Amino acid sequence: MIKKIVILILIFNSYCFAIEVISKNLFTLKNVLVPLSLCVTDDNMIIVSDRKASDIKIFDMKGKLIKTLGRKGPGPGELNFPYCCAYQFPYLAVFDFGKRQIIIFKQTGISDFEYLKQILCVGLGSDIALSGESVIVSGYTRDKNAKEYGIYKINLQTLEKKEILPIERKYNLDSYTKYKNLYDKSFLTIGTGGYIALCKQFLYSIWEGDLVISRIGSDGIISFGEKTKNYSAPQATAEWKKAYKEMNGRQYDQECKNFSSIIGIFANDDFIGVLYGNYSNEFSRWEIYLQLYNSRDNQFLKELKLPGAVDESDSQPYHSFYFCKDKNVLYYISRELSEDQDIYKIHQYQIQK
Repeated sequence: MIKKIVILILIFNSYCFAIEVISKNLFTLKNVLVPLSLCVTDDNMIIVSDRKASDIKIFDMKGKLIKTLGRKGPGPGELNFPYCCAYQFPYLAVFDFGKRQIIIFKQTGISDFEYLKQILCVGLGSDIALSGESVIVSGYTRDKNAKEYGIYKINLQTLEKKEILPIERKYNLDSYTKYKNLYDKSFLTIGTGGYIALCKQFLYSIWEGDLVISRIGSDGIISFGEKTKNYSAPQATAEWKKAYKEMNGRQYDQECKNFSSIIGIFANDDFIGVLYGNYSNEFSRWEIYLQLYNSRDNQFLKELKLPGAVDESDSQPYHSFYFCKDKNVLYYISRELSEDQDIYKIHQYQIQK
């Protein structure tokens, strides 16, 4: 069944248009243990990273498993904890949380990939993106002068590293001193993850703990974002800090549910999109919201709760979506968990203007 949600947006500058979001339950994932991230190739193959199986699975648009890529192990092309992935023809990049490496594959056929290399990624990464012959990492690194950065890129051929965003700007701060003062007091508790998206000359970044988007380009860094009534900004409460300090995972996860949790960002010539989750105590699940901004002027357009996009994980919702820039199509993996069987469904959202 296809549901249609029509949202009329009036933009009081030079134009007005309507946005239509058409949602569709594409298929239920089979032969997957714990899916974390997904990509969609130019040939409409759906690539899913399976954390528990430590491999990458390739499906067609009907949900048929076509191929499995990689296997558990420490060797070249093998995986330990495939966390997030990125695709841009002909490359597939997989950040392996367990190996602290980015595994690079090259597409040689519709569903065929060959292992190329693995790149050491010492600073923990939370998101990656491909840009030509480089992979961009949202994580942590230092330059030769020990200056800290939150985003950097690595050339796939030469492995040369180039720093992009100073660490304080990742957290929307204007000085390194403020960052150091707040790191232990707040950031470690709330989370240090950041997400990135590319669109032509701009790189977009967002920290998981604050709904502020940074647009990075030749004109500098421009920040914007709409904190609606649905969004509840995380606060490092005494209870949350105590749970983190004592490594009380159950209590920590419970405290997370009191606030919104940002799970990612996407961008193309039409839209900038931000996804975040709110925990529903009534239904015992995370419900996913989508914000849309105009790529031309960064103006906020609309926010809506995505039909079918839920996550019943005890912890924060996962970064389990992919946006096809040329088609304005968003894919999301929902999680419905039970004692008998965990159900993972891929939902498709066509965004039209």
